[in-house]
Amino acid sequence: ISWDVLGYYTYLPATLIHDDFLLEDISWLKKEVAERDLTGTLYFISENKEGKPMYFFMMGMALFFLPWFLIGHAIALGFDFPPNGFSPPYVYALVTGALFYTLAGAYVLREILKKFFKDQLVALLLVIIYLGTNTVHHLIAKNVDTVNVLFLLSAIVIWNTLKWHETFKAKNLFAIGVSIGLMILVKPSEILIGLFPLLYGVTSIRSLKEKASLI
Repeated sequence: ISWDVLGYYTYLPATLIHDDFLLEDISWLKKEVAERDLTGTLYFISENKEGKPMYFFMMGMALFFLPWFLIGHAIALGFDFPPNGFSPPYVYALVTGALFYTLAGAYVLREILKKFFKDQLVALLLVIIYLGTNTVHHLIAKNVDTVNVLFLLSAIVIWNTLKWHETFKAKNLFAIGVSIGLMILVKPSEILIGLFPLLYGVTSIRSLKEKASLI
């Protein structure tokens, strides 16, 4: 829980431990940073027009951290660890959550690939993808960063786009909308993935007009 991850995470201890969602007093944060050497500067804290502290990052990752934070907080309270948001139960809980999101992303990717390839080839493709990219790095060294969550959400958007074009069920549109909304809250530039469901199946001017009519 340091550097950028600390910026994503700050919402949770500020709100649930210090009852200070609006960051009226960040002395607790400065204390944790100094004691634990979590970051060089508080670059992830900005200022509003009145000169008061405010979050620089959006709250998307905090939403994904939340269930694991609560598990870590319960363990800290139950087993005599400091309930400060930074003791070992919180760290291990967040890492467990990152592993869960990574495996969930792999599962959804597998379901997507199975729509186009046989199971044996899907297995080979997953090995190539996961060993041939920086996925291992983000599983081991940078596992609580944004990448694993964004990968999962991207896979959900793609999967539900494929399903909607087969069944036209509202639940798939809902899943697409929620996933894109969460991706924007994690990293605003990810709004570009909205082009995928809009342009899926478009290969010509005629198909573009047909897609516009369908939507």
